[in-house]
Amino acid sequence: MNKLKLLVIIILVNTLNFAQGEGALTFTTFQQSTYLIGAGQIGVSIPNDDVLGYYLNPAILGNSARNNHVSFNVMPNKTNWFWNDMTFHNYGLNLGYDLEPILNSPIRIGTGFIHNRFYYGEFIITSELGPEPVGKYDSYDSFNCFSLGIGFDYFAKLNFGISFKTFDSNLGATYVEGNIQKVSSQGSMIDYGMLIVFPISELLGNKIIHKIDNSISLMPITNLSIGYSLSNIGDEIYYIDEDQKDPLSRTARLGYTLEFGYKLKIEDVELNLISYSFSAEANDIMVEPRNEFFTGIKYQSGIGDINISENLISLKANDLVNVHKGHIFNFLNTLNLTYGYFSGRGYPTVNKTDGIGFSTKGIFKLLKKLSNNYTINYISDHIIFEFFDANNGLNSDLFGKTHLNFDSVSLHFVGFEL
Repeated sequence: MNKLKLLVIIILVNTLNFAQGEGALTFTTFQQSTYLIGAGQIGVSIPNDDVLGYYLNPAILGNSARNNHVSFNVMPNKTNWFWNDMTFHNYGLNLGYDLEPILNSPIRIGTGFIHNRFYYGEFIITSELGPEPVGKYDSYDSFNCFSLGIGFDYFAKLNFGISFKTFDSNLGATYVEGNIQKVSSQGSMIDYGMLIVFPISELLGNKIIHKIDNSISLMPITNLSIGYSLSNIGDEIYYIDEDQKDPLSRTARLGYTLEFGYKLKIEDVELNLISYSFSAEANDIMVEPRNEFFTGIKYQSGIGDINISENLISLKANDLVNVHKGHIFNFLNTLNLTYGYFSGRGYPTVNKTDGIGFSTKGIFKLLKKLSNNYTINYISDHIIFEFFDANNGLNSDLFGKTHLNFDSVSLHFVGFEL
């Protein structure tokens, strides 16, 4: 096996050795949504309709379910990570439904599924007898994530969610007494989350309306949301020796998002003219340092080492806590521009991200208004196609500046009724 590859796999997969402790399966802490990767890898406090945008907080499913939908997402190209045969790939779907017409109560429910595979390459197995190959193995980590979100309105929009993840970690294989023995581990984890959205402009009853003429008007958008999640809760794992267990990368996330903008209303057609959101989020791996004998695994509770004043108001990261800052611009529900930063634990310098996305949502709303075509009207009411491209600049002690590119396509079927 290439020694450099083995070293990187051990660093990326097996442990995070920092002041507050260590955690295994760190690949499960990475944002899955291309849209949000480009915005500083945020994801705990940002209300969004992206197919995979709930991964870091399943409560987001409860909020997005107000738009009845069936949505699919896939990465058409695998992202190369450090070397060509080390790749990142995912796909997923989610369903949302507003139950208010059925239950006469403002309750929404959303479900989602995500599959991720982090592939490290194919490696040759040799024996103690010499360099001749005796077999091959694929080294990879993967998980399946099943999520449920519930939301309801009571002054604010209150949302709660839970995810159940099963993982399959295969770091390698060895040749022992004539047999190939895999170095692998399987198990499960649970995530919990909550999201509170204060739709300030809606609470004011959209009283501030700027009339341009009798058929065109502008309405301001002002929203504040707060999110919290605790992910990767589960038993410790081991690969070969049960006495050498490692804790999972249990992670607490806390953040807020501010959104401003204007809605454009042309008679009965309404869409975002322009909107901007800023998100500040902090996360902490909740594993306490082990004792001098490297025994005993303890987890922190609550928000761990996250300091609201330092990390979320002053936006300062440190050796214990990562801070993520994300900016998202949307024009006419058609063009999305994102950029962001993250730094802190494990990142000696600030890492920058950016992205661009296109959606047919706004285009077909305008076409519907300009035409009287049945097909265009149906597409406008029920079908949305989206494409996102994101860049994630990682600073690695092994490789220096590393540029990672992600892209995804998604298809949404919306506005259906039971």
